[in-house]
Amino acid sequence: MRKYVREWVKQGLTEEICIYGNPTLDIIEDDRGIRWSYGGGVYYTSLPLIARGFKLKVYSTVSHPIINHPVYKHVIPLQYSTRYNVFHIRYYGKGSRTLALLQEAPPLYNWNMSEDLCVSIVNPVYREILPSFLKQLSNRSTILVGDIQGFLRLRKNHSILLSPDKQVFESVKMLQLIHMDVEEARALTGEENTKNLSLKLQSVLKDQIVIVTNGPFNILLIYAGNIEEIHHVGESYPDTTGAGDFFLGSLTYYYLVTNDIVESIFKSIVATEKWLVKKGFIAANHLVENTVQSSAKDML
Repeated sequence: MRKYVREWVKQGLTEEICIYGNPTLDIIEDDRGIRWSYGGGVYYTSLPLIARGFKLKVYSTVSHPIINHPVYKHVIPLQYSTRYNVFHIRYYGKGSRTLALLQEAPPLYNWNMSEDLCVSIVNPVYREILPSFLKQLSNRSTILVGDIQGFLRLRKNHSILLSPDKQVFESVKMLQLIHMDVEEARALTGEENTKNLSLKLQSVLKDQIVIVTNGPFNILLIYAGNIEEIHHVGESYPDTTGAGDFFLGSLTYYYLVTNDIVESIFKSIVATEKWLVKKGFIAANHLVENTVQSSAKDML
């Protein structure tokens, strides 16, 4: 993979990145009340890349009821549906949260992808990227980066659980640079203890770079047969929606520029925490129209 990174940067192709996954309408509830927000992994991952002047090609299912979603200005319009993802995110003390999927968008079809070789980031929110899609995409990607959250999620009576199955492992093994949080790592490995889950990830994902974040705490890096714990003491934020996705976008950028995964992690942590501070004071995304809010209220 390092060879591909060096060649990609050397060829001056760093102005274009392809991102795959469906956007969302998020109903976010905490002790401050309820608010409606456009979101989704593809959206939050795009923010640090847009800020650095990258040209993005986003591959999603387009849904006209949320056509004003800010990510749609970057979407290649190939696939349409009347249905879109609606999540209800409920925050509790110390940043813990529960998720419910109130409406589900369809999966991405295999022809809804770039025809050209591209740096690819896959960030599904709910199983919309299937192994067959990833297999085809891997042949069109100089690097295949991904977040496993949307591969692991399973809906049960609207509530979202983390449930690995054969399809999840098949998909994750095709990724080259992988991000997950510690709860996702525990679900994927079936291990609670950090040392045990590290060893299991190392044995299962032998050829990948794996980064496991844990909110404001230390970060786990599994790379080239080594397990490394990167020291990190951060702050807790009341609303961390999109933080892991933003981190993934920053990580992709810094890794392409530096070709140093440890340096990229540190720089991405700083960038993500700055964004979370900013997000606490001003809206991180565009206002949601009243008509969309009204229909979302009916789903609660």
